[in-house]
Amino acid sequence: MNIPKAALDKKDRKLYLEFLRIAAILAVIFNHAPGFGLPLGNSSCALEFLNNVSMELCKMAVPLFFMISGALLLERKEPWHIFFRKRISRYIIVLISYGLLQYCYALYEMRGEMQWSWRLVIQTIYSGWPLNLHSASYPSAVWFLYAYLAMMLFLPIMRTLVRAMSADHYIYLFALQILLLGVLPMCAGILYTTGVSGTTRICAYFPFVLGGIYALYMLLGHFCENVLPHMHEKRKIERMLLWATPLCLFLGAAGMYLYPDARSMGMPNEMQQTGFMASFLLLPCACIYLLTKRCLSKISQESICGRTLCCLGGGVFTVMLTENIFRANLMSLYEIIEPHTGMHFGSCVLTMATFCPAVLLGCLLKQLPIIRNYI
Repeated sequence: MNIPKAALDKKDRKLYLEFLRIAAILAVIFNHAPGFGLPLGNSSCALEFLNNVSMELCKMAVPLFFMISGALLLERKEPWHIFFRKRISRYIIVLISYGLLQYCYALYEMRGEMQWSWRLVIQTIYSGWPLNLHSASYPSAVWFLYAYLAMMLFLPIMRTLVRAMSADHYIYLFALQILLLGVLPMCAGILYTTGVSGTTRICAYFPFVLGGIYALYMLLGHFCENVLPHMHEKRKIERMLLWATPLCLFLGAAGMYLYPDARSMGMPNEMQQTGFMASFLLLPCACIYLLTKRCLSKISQESICGRTLCCLGGGVFTVMLTENIFRANLMSLYEIIEPHTGMHFGSCVLTMATFCPAVLLGCLLKQLPIIRNYI
């Protein structure tokens, strides 16, 4: 996600990117809803496996945001003063404003129990929520904001890197990622019957590939948008992605069963499950990006569908910043629906009920000249 998303001329808006933004933020909200991650072992094997696949689909959200940023930003050339003014300083203002928003909401939620404190304000800006304050309204987006800031700080280096990389370099890097973070750890999980740990994961000794996961998705977005269209093997690679995507989803879901300690707790540990999903989602994310691009690239921006996508896509960043507040205040709706419909459907309703007012707020804020360039 291009954060803060610059005000683009209407003719430059790519509808498939707007659609991907909307789909990704809906997956993020559902990821934070109560229905995400049903307890393992309490349902049939088939339902449990389908649940693992649904978690994989939700976990594509953040990679897709970084892919969009890579597709839009890595090809650009900006002077240093423009880079710091347009990217870094503007984003720091967003982080500070986000912290103040969350602190003010914490004051409202804990009224009578918490007083204004500059120390807590700084803690909130740093961590997204006053430390030692536990609440269902905890803003889960804070880690993403800082991860994105890290990518922005490395943007000039990555731009230099992509200008020197050939198509073969990209393919080699993506294959290395799948091998080191997917295939080899899964082999270790099969060989070590006690499950996969930090000592049995070979990828622990490859810090660039392991630590650069978000940079990798930015490179993947740049590859899909700016490199693959000029390759002679484009059709062949697209067909390979189409066939490989179901296999990758299967392997990622099957990898969940290699964690007996997580199963004994009744709920998968998120850091453990992403150990496999982060690697096996690489090809499915590329496939979804390319399929969306092919399906939506011919839709006119002047059509009703085009205008709707542009409008909703422009409000996605506001949804990211405020979804925890709307979701917490709409939990009563979920509690009414869930006993009659089940956790998954109740979470879907909660997701849409959270998205609609948040994106409406974003669309309204985009009309204010002072705020427009920051969201």
